[in-house]
Amino acid sequence: MLIFVPEVKMISAWRDGCPAGGGIKVAAIASGEVPPKAGKPTVAEVSYWVYILKSKSCGRFYVGHCADYSKRLQEHNSFRVRSTKAFAPWDIVHLEKFESKSEAFSREMKIKSYKSGEAFKKLIDISEMK
Repeated sequence: MLIFVPEVKMISAWRDGCPAGGGIKVAAIASGEVPPKAGKPTVAEVSYWVYILKSKSCGRFYVGHCADYSKRLQEHNSFRVRSTKAFAPWDIVHLEKFESKSEAFSREMKIKSYKSGEAFKKLIDISEMK
């Protein structure tokens, strides 16, 4: 999400006779709002994902949640996650998008409560049909 701010005044930040941050220009918004940090998404931009992975090596499943599922899959496949490294490589077989981390966590816990029962199998079957 991009936010257009019409009144931005550029100022130089100096402290103790030295430029703060090496003389980098700092944007000060006339209304007094502080802009989000560069590279950090604002709260409105972040989506959370519940994902189900399937091991290519043994067919085992793993359920989790995250903000960036492609990065998380890379972590799983590069042996950086203790609970999944023995069963790598992994494929994503199911994804669900949520607006908040708490919603995603609740859904993850609900899926884990299925314990590979009929509801879990239906969820996987629906995903594989898409």
